[in-house]
Amino acid sequence: MELRLARQGELETLKKLYKGIVDHLHEIKEVRIWYDGYPMNILGEDMDKRQLYVVEEDGNLIGAVALTDDFTHEMHFNWKVKGKSIYINRFGVFMDYKGKGYARPFMNKIKEFAAENNCKSVRLMVNHHNAPAIATYEKSGFIWTGDRYAPPLYPNELLLGYEVPLE
Repeated sequence: MELRLARQGELETLKKLYKGIVDHLHEIKEVRIWYDGYPMNILGEDMDKRQLYVVEEDGNLIGAVALTDDFTHEMHFNWKVKGKSIYINRFGVFMDYKGKGYARPFMNKIKEFAAENNCKSVRLMVNHHNAPAIATYEKSGFIWTGDRYAPPLYPNELLLGYEVPLE
């Protein structure tokens, strides 16, 4: 399994793969995240900023994630680790690979990438209704650091902050 920057020629494929995730999440009761074309409408910007990564195995795209070094809501969480961190955004394992054991190895690749880039931790936010994602994060060593509501875009959505320290 390889973590690498997404390629411009993969944009339309990635949009379709993310759309499959969005449709699946909307089928699950109370998991109403990623609205109004999101995250498909931001993938091009992620590519331009060189922050959209894919995980690939045997030439197949397994999932994608935006990895950033800045985070708008940083001050709203009680992060435990001080120093440089990387933030997970738009993490997704594509539907053909869901439930087949790819999420945790994907997380491990992200942690390896962060460590190679001198980060002290990996951080993320997750909707409190997204139980499958929360279970994956916790099994991958992430620790809950607090929660907050997400105004102004989603004032009724409670977001949980998670962090994993890197050694």
